[in-house]
Amino acid sequence: MSAREGPPVDIRPAEPDDGDALIAAIETIDRETEWLAAPGERVAWAERPAASLAALRDRGDGVYLIARRGGAIVGYLGAFAGQYRSTRGVLSIHHVGVRQAARRQGIASRLLAALEDWTRARGGHRLDLTVDVDNAPARAFYARHGFLEEGVIRDAAQDGLHDGARRHSYLALAKLIDGAAWPPLVGEPPARRPPADSLTVRFRPIVEADAAALRDWEIALLAAPPTMLKQPDEVADPAGFAATLRELLASPRHYLVGARIDAAGGERILGLVAASARPQPRLQGDVGMIVNVLAECRGLGIGRRLFAIGEDWARTRGAHRLSTSLPACNPEGARFARALGFAPEVVLRRYARFGDRHVDLLGFAKLLMPR
Repeated sequence: MSAREGPPVDIRPAEPDDGDALIAAIETIDRETEWLAAPGERVAWAERPAASLAALRDRGDGVYLIARRGGAIVGYLGAFAGQYRSTRGVLSIHHVGVRQAARRQGIASRLLAALEDWTRARGGHRLDLTVDVDNAPARAFYARHGFLEEGVIRDAAQDGLHDGARRHSYLALAKLIDGAAWPPLVGEPPARRPPADSLTVRFRPIVEADAAALRDWEIALLAAPPTMLKQPDEVADPAGFAATLRELLASPRHYLVGARIDAAGGERILGLVAASARPQPRLQGDVGMIVNVLAECRGLGIGRRLFAIGEDWARTRGAHRLSTSLPACNPEGARFARALGFAPEVVLRRYARFGDRHVDLLGFAKLLMPR
């Protein structure tokens, strides 16, 4: 009996009891598929699959869908919602695969349709993912299902960490599943700034003792124009903020440096650079960079100095690429990115929603040349 004539395929959300079988299926499919994980690479939740699936189900901010035939998992799809209120309607597909013996039987199409139903039921408006630019079958598959190209993410991955490793570019794809004609959110005018000689600024790495000052800085940053994806009321409470900062500082993949001045009661933080290397070995050469400065202190060279510090850290890690993103309603930020040598790569349509308005997300990258 052929697989096509075998038991019917059932598609449903994965439950905690499916955890071990799902991890085994993912690792088997990875070995069968050229375009998925690198050899030996595991999903981040592989050590605690049942607990991770339970948390995902309880939070409702993502789903793993599984295709089962005769009790065995023959396909899966994992997608996750944006982390902020403005991006909760975006489902990003991080993980999808079908067993080699079960391909060309419509299973991937059914998984995608089930995800679209799951997203619509929760008021979502966008599905997105990336595929290798050389993966012609995947590009054709998603085009048939209504996904449009939104740009190329250049040299984002490489085959290995050795000199001469082949680099790969990815294509950003998305499908808008809400036909509402939301007007775009427009950019606010830049804030007025003080004279350039009014501040004496020092730069040093963030430490755990900075948690309270850094939290105050983030709230002030988010409360002023331009509008960002995260809103002030989404900043964690002091205990949660301190715990998150402690985790970041304990990880060698993250680097935080603040710009500060003396203030009553201690130092005041004016700006921050956050540099983060990706956890997957094939993506470690791509370092995400975020530079932010309080509105009243922009235009004084603080952001440029912070960026230079972050770029130096990325280079010491062997990074070949820096990436950043910002809402389209922040034209000053886009001009700043270009001035630092970043080039636009992608326009992620209707990425965030603020009430009855939407905003695109602009992706930029800077390819690092040896000094």
